[in-house]
Amino acid sequence: MIALRESGRHILLLVILLFGVVGVVSTYTRMSMTDDEGFHTDFGMEWWKEGTYTKQPLHPPLARVADASLLYVTDVLYHGKGWDGVDKRDAYIDKLILARLGVLPFYILSCFMVFRWARELYGEIPALFSLALYVSLSTVTAHASLATTDMVYVTMLLWALRCSIRWLTQPDRKRSILLGVSVGLMVGSKFSALVHYPAAMLMIVGANAVHNIRQSKPAFSFNRFYILNGLRYCFLYFGFTLLLVYRFQPEALFQGIHDINKLNNISFGVWFYGPFKEGGAWDFFPVVFFYKTPLPFLLALIISHYQLCRDKISKNRLPRLYPLLAACGIMLISMTSHINLGVRHVLAMYPLLAIPSGYVLYSLWQQNVHTRIISALLLVWQCASFANAYPEHIAYFNVLAGDAPEHITLDSDFDWGQDMFLLDEALIENGVDEAYMCARHDTFRNAAIVVHAKILPCPQEQAAGWYAVGRAYMLLNNNIAWLKSYEALQIGNSTMNLYHVPAKEK
Repeated sequence: MIALRESGRHILLLVILLFGVVGVVSTYTRMSMTDDEGFHTDFGMEWWKEGTYTKQPLHPPLARVADASLLYVTDVLYHGKGWDGVDKRDAYIDKLILARLGVLPFYILSCFMVFRWARELYGEIPALFSLALYVSLSTVTAHASLATTDMVYVTMLLWALRCSIRWLTQPDRKRSILLGVSVGLMVGSKFSALVHYPAAMLMIVGANAVHNIRQSKPAFSFNRFYILNGLRYCFLYFGFTLLLVYRFQPEALFQGIHDINKLNNISFGVWFYGPFKEGGAWDFFPVVFFYKTPLPFLLALIISHYQLCRDKISKNRLPRLYPLLAACGIMLISMTSHINLGVRHVLAMYPLLAIPSGYVLYSLWQQNVHTRIISALLLVWQCASFANAYPEHIAYFNVLAGDAPEHITLDSDFDWGQDMFLLDEALIENGVDEAYMCARHDTFRNAAIVVHAKILPCPQEQAAGWYAVGRAYMLLNNNIAWLKSYEALQIGNSTMNLYHVPAKEK
């Protein structure tokens, strides 16, 4: 048995939370700006400075407002002159840190929600295991470290699900108001909520209905109390909150829904085992989730599914299924999407699945010496995978993906233009003053600011010198296939390699 005093449990909670926060914050100056961060921040600044949200309503404002919040505060404090006289590279780093710090409170809030939900279902010690698994997930840390929409949305969806379950249990005024506010903030953070939330709740409500029918009880008695509170408070506060997020500009909301629906119908070309496919692939998210998730987490998840299905006695069995059911709903509805741009689009599954997976580690720890060793090994294995991926959590794939995971998928799951700081370190270490760069177009903008060496465009023909080559770029462009005959110097665990092509002897 694990016996900890209350003060010890609180200290352990803070230690685990600190591990997660440090893991996130320490990557701010190791990963350069990704493709999406710049425009998310710019559109958030429009909301702050101009009081409008018209330039690009494809995504709701909340996450972008968070991304731009500290930059706006700095701008106000220094009257728009805070970056005057500051070195261009230093200003770039400072702005990047401020933008990414805007997401940090949401990540911390998601950690507390994972802990509280797990504690409610299993107890405080199992909840610590769940939190430990959650903060050591490279995929979560990767997107919690960026000034994008994904981590904010994950947190708001998690809160809305918790409020919805509590409201179904007792739909009083307070819970109705909280439900309306939470759903309003969730929709105000990302339009994925319009499909993820109904799918997750349908799984939960459906499971309740089946359970109650088997127990010879009415599925759900939506009586007058439910209806009055739902209409009077939930919808009222949902509408007010969502309009508040949009600064009472409903036309931007409707335009955004129209744009995202149009984009889903048009879709993006997706690299999924190559070549690029139009319209996406139905199995994209299950496959990418499998490869982007640490093996110990997957093993714990399989065991938790077995345990929860086998548990027919516990009166708390059905609520324990809620996180797993919600995650399944998110995955199933996501498989119908034509926008397959990365595992970040199902990122909300991770906090939900960490809850039962943590309980598995606790259960194994409690049984006997042999299972305790297994529990410890699974947790250590996951932490080791996390440490090995640092700081390049974006490109993390588990060992089953092999040495060339770029053959599976690209973009935000592998190369999002994030490795310019690591490239700069490698060029300095090798004494390189000038290098050709063969990489994504958006990386050149970052490289011009971050990299001290002179960066030259990728040559059309073979030339002597140093080459910084994106692994994804080499996969997609045959014109530099000749570089494969030279030995590659991998830049840490990044998505780029260095090559040196010597001058031909005369």
